[in-house]
Amino acid sequence: MGKRRTSTFEDIIGIVSRLPWWVGFLLAIVSFAVLRLIAGIQIEKPVGANQFGAYAGKQLYVTLANFGQYVFPAIFGFGSLISFLKGRKQKKCYEEVQAQPSQNSLLNMSWQEFEGLVSEFFLRRGYSVKQTGGNGPDGGVDIVLSKGNDKYLVQCKQWKAYKVGVQVVRELHGVMAAERAAGGFVVTAGEFSADAREFAKGLNIHLFNGARLHQMILETKQAVLVAEKESISPTTQREDPACPSCGTAMVLRMAKMGGNAGAQFWGCTQYPKCRGTLPT
Repeated sequence: MGKRRTSTFEDIIGIVSRLPWWVGFLLAIVSFAVLRLIAGIQIEKPVGANQFGAYAGKQLYVTLANFGQYVFPAIFGFGSLISFLKGRKQKKCYEEVQAQPSQNSLLNMSWQEFEGLVSEFFLRRGYSVKQTGGNGPDGGVDIVLSKGNDKYLVQCKQWKAYKVGVQVVRELHGVMAAERAAGGFVVTAGEFSADAREFAKGLNIHLFNGARLHQMILETKQAVLVAEKESISPTTQREDPACPSCGTAMVLRMAKMGGNAGAQFWGCTQYPKCRGTLPT
């Protein structure tokens, strides 16, 4: 069956839906403001036949702007909404996989869900992510990543019945050279053939099978938990020591004279009644 022909409006919506949702929202606002400004222009009527052509051209622009000030913001807004909903679905899918002790959840996904999961995986690792749409479940570069000035290409293969072979890796290498990409990734829910693994060696092409992808998703969760724990202020974790002489709380003080001048030490809060001290 041939590919269904789409309208220009559908193509625009498809492009916008693959951008971050806020980009489509911004395009909707800007297009409305610009087209409304053009639609409000008052054009002087021609006073002679030689001015009629210019008048007709300007009037056409105003008429199109009057029509477009409602149509294009709606198109961009709809694409932005699709992008927003896709983003929420990606996050939910990612968190569901994180909660699973095994990689079986990867095998039960559609290829679209798997592509969204991989996009979310790289987003959470600091990459800027652009989904290109690929060519369906079996071909094309699905995701373009960027970090700094470097570009990386990703192919997603949600294959369960057979291994990803060397041809897929070879094709990605060719596209990387043409696009001058710094590296590439092939990600599958299944496995890679031995030839594919051998070919990828030394080419800056990273192969993630289902087990490795699932493990790295779990490690991402663990890293977040560790970061949250380490973000607690040391002062909130520390317990001030008790005075060895009277047992009350101590505070940090600084010696003003003697051989230890300028050095910090723990001093009793009951000073001068109690002169208990501890080193820091």
